[in-house]
Amino acid sequence: MDEQTVKVPETEAAALIVPSVAASLAAVFDQRKSLAGQIEELLEA
Repeated sequence: MDEQTVKVPETEAAALIVPSVAASLAAVFDQRKSLAGQIEELLEA
């Protein structure tokens, strides 16, 4: 059997969107971590 290629619709769009969403989530995670540290400091004061 010869090779076959299957093109899944919208895969290219997902390849553009997923890294952007991942970067946004990472930024939110970093902000949350920073805020948690600041809140801990305030509660200890």
